[in-house]
Amino acid sequence: MHFNDLPLDVVLEILAHLGVPDIVRCRSVCKRLLYASHETALWFSVYQKSKYLLPPIPPHALCGRRLEFLIARASRIDKNWRPETTMRCVRRSFPHNLPTYEFVATVISGRYLQLAKGGGLSWYDLDSGDMSTPIMTYPCPIIVQNSDYVSHQTNADNEGHDTIWVSFVSAKPKRIVVLKARFGKMPSVKLHLAIPARTVTCIKMAYDWLLPINEFSSRDDPIELIHIPSCSVVPVPMHSHIQSLTDLNNMRYIITPKHLFFLFAMREQTHIEVYPLPVLTPCRPWRSNRPLARSHSGLYLFAISSIHIVGQASNFPPTNDDTRVLFLALVYVNRSRTSWTSKIGLHLFEAHLNSHGPGSLGLNLKCQRILDIGIATTTLSLSANSDTCLAVTHSLPGPVVLAHSIRNLQSSRPEMHVKALKMPDRMQSRDMLTFDGVRGRLCLVSGWTRIEILDFDGYEI
Repeated sequence: MHFNDLPLDVVLEILAHLGVPDIVRCRSVCKRLLYASHETALWFSVYQKSKYLLPPIPPHALCGRRLEFLIARASRIDKNWRPETTMRCVRRSFPHNLPTYEFVATVISGRYLQLAKGGGLSWYDLDSGDMSTPIMTYPCPIIVQNSDYVSHQTNADNEGHDTIWVSFVSAKPKRIVVLKARFGKMPSVKLHLAIPARTVTCIKMAYDWLLPINEFSSRDDPIELIHIPSCSVVPVPMHSHIQSLTDLNNMRYIITPKHLFFLFAMREQTHIEVYPLPVLTPCRPWRSNRPLARSHSGLYLFAISSIHIVGQASNFPPTNDDTRVLFLALVYVNRSRTSWTSKIGLHLFEAHLNSHGPGSLGLNLKCQRILDIGIATTTLSLSANSDTCLAVTHSLPGPVVLAHSIRNLQSSRPEMHVKALKMPDRMQSRDMLTFDGVRGRLCLVSGWTRIEILDFDGYEI
């Protein structure tokens, strides 16, 4: 049989088993392979089989050329993050100088820069040719400019990843404001909810839930968890180890699609308590004054300073199985009994609900690495899917910026690699705003008033 006698679907199936560079090379072989390599069905198949970090959008909604672009970019980023590769990046600067200390910045979905400063909120498209003009604004002259008081969540109310909740704290009167914003061709933003918040110290948001942390007069006071679409207030008991207001500094909070995790970090360990979340909708709000009941508790034998969900972050669809949750955390290691001096460790561990009997939380350390950094202010940002996690840690003083790649997440022994990120000349990074592994984009505050955008997508200028 001659090659030209093969049906097109057979040719596409053969090409789908090749890597992106090999598919592109096949275009120079003959006209039939040239035409086949542009078929949308081919790139749809490659997209489905790929283990790269790809946008959490339905690939069948995209044309073949767009799918090819996304997969090719993901393969370059994946290669860039491997330890043996010299990293390349394109550096851009946000075209506005910002007021020293008097702003809060974050980047949504690796694309939209959100700025909270005097006058209100503004959003800028970092993928557009004009980063100087906001795509939309929300006026609020009394916004509190503190990163603990500003939060956001993508895929608001399950309406797609261009729809977000944004929450912030405004003063006089002090209240939490929740906005619903839409990007895309017709950007818009509107007020959804306003809540009195006289004693709030920070706010967290994920999966349509808003968690305000307030000062309290008694440790028996419940925490009020808010379901945003239904405007329901769900009481949650205080962590059992909380005794005074200062203990709130040791608390960490994680919201998953089905559970709320409270983590209380002590000197050498972290106590974890888990509460199941009710299923609520605007037509089915919460109608009880009874607090949620704790379902699980466990002890992690390290003090956790920062923790993130892996593979279930809010910009990814929730999984049906929430009894196994994977976390990536910064912990303190090698801490002596007489000194707080320690190293920072990066741990990938798994929480198993019901693995050791009712109410018991099983915690399994899958892999770890010591970052060789003394006690410091270290932040962590990551992107992940079910198989691969790309992350960045930023440590002060220094600063030290490290790139981490963790592969084969579902195996018993995932592979964890790390290498230093060399910052461009004359750039002094003070804070990390975000890292988006889908775009390979790292956003940093340089000095005090500049925002720098570094795109590690395999190209270099």
